[in-house]
Amino acid sequence: MQGGMRNSVTGKDDIRYWQKRVRKTASRGSENAFYSVQLQHAGRRMELSLGTPNQMEAAARAKERYLF
Repeated sequence: MQGGMRNSVTGKDDIRYWQKRVRKTASRGSENAFYSVQLQHAGRRMELSLGTPNQMEAAARAKERYLF
């Protein structure tokens, strides 16, 4: 640690973690209106629509679904 700077690692309970992981996917050549997130559990991946065009709200919803 030099100059008081710390490595800013965020955990999955931090909204900043999810801001980087929500995305708008493309379908049939056009971008979807809503953000989605990809989650994996028990070896199975799923893409969940978060039902909002707002990235901050999408990140909050992704975090909520993950922690549920």
